[in-house]
Amino acid sequence: MRREADRNGQIEDDGAVGGARASDISVRKVDGGNEAAVRSLSVTEAQLAFVSHISGMLRGANANPGVESYATLADGEAVGFFILNFDASRTAHYAAADAECGLEGFFIDHRFQGRGYGSAAVRAMRVTVAREHPGIEKVKLTVNCRNEAAIYAYLEGGFRDTGEIYHGGRSGPQRILAMPLHRRAKKVHPPSNPRRSGPSRSP
Repeated sequence: MRREADRNGQIEDDGAVGGARASDISVRKVDGGNEAAVRSLSVTEAQLAFVSHISGMLRGANANPGVESYATLADGEAVGFFILNFDASRTAHYAAADAECGLEGFFIDHRFQGRGYGSAAVRAMRVTVAREHPGIEKVKLTVNCRNEAAIYAYLEGGFRDTGEIYHGGRSGPQRILAMPLHRRAKKVHPPSNPRRSGPSRSP
């Protein structure tokens, strides 16, 4: 069943089996080569109640050394944007641990919504953070409780609901989701030597 983007616009998923192919979607830091394309991204007027304008987010990211801004690319074309926030003073309400960072400002441009790019971008983000920031063990975010499509896509991308609620959101209560980055290997204990069975030998 197709799931359309809702008013949040931060993330969406079309519900297709497999969604967007992982090979189609990549993420890259915003730089001089792609910033103009990123600045052209936008959401609908209604969605601006839930996600800030791209120019404001880029301005804030450029002013804070603890923040990284990324473009989501589909076959090399900019289709979305997000921020990784490593500034604990700004993420303390949902990502307070030293080994946690925050995912913020995540959205897919209104022209590309409904194609499964949201959850595919989340999966690509996970790989990038694990590779570029090996000290980070978990990515966390807040999402409006009414944004069922966004919650669905985040969960499809690998996030898990912590059960916690943040009540300071500008558009109402927000659920806190978390994504562990490193799978812990299970300890394998060698089997104990079994007692040998069979006929005993006489000395």
